[in-house]
Amino acid sequence: MKHLFERKDIFFIGVLLLISILLFSIRYFLVSKQGNRIVITVDDEVYGTYSLMENQEIPIIIDGELTDTVTIADGYAYMSDATCPDQLCKKMGKVSKNQETIVCLPYKIVVTVDSSEENSYDSIAQ
Repeated sequence: MKHLFERKDIFFIGVLLLISILLFSIRYFLVSKQGNRIVITVDDEVYGTYSLMENQEIPIIIDGELTDTVTIADGYAYMSDATCPDQLCKKMGKVSKNQETIVCLPYKIVVTVDSSEENSYDSIAQ
């Protein structure tokens, strides 16, 4: 009976997996900067910008109704209350590193962590 993978194939796949894990770890633990503010957008319009250094609760009111509440505590932001049926935005957990996000699709709310420092590189190649 012929085997699907030979020893060399398994070794190659293992090396690729280890390299992937190493690169992910370096990016996550060494490159990700701690953010210092969050930007909340509702339907692609900025709702507000808030410091991660100040503990507070931010009610998000859309069309006169309270839909979600973002809480900032101890340098982390998270969705503490939501009226959407699936509650997925609450399950996304706490965010604090640059460019981490929380998304509430039914209300088109996006909470993005930002560091107010300018990047040393441009995201568009010229």
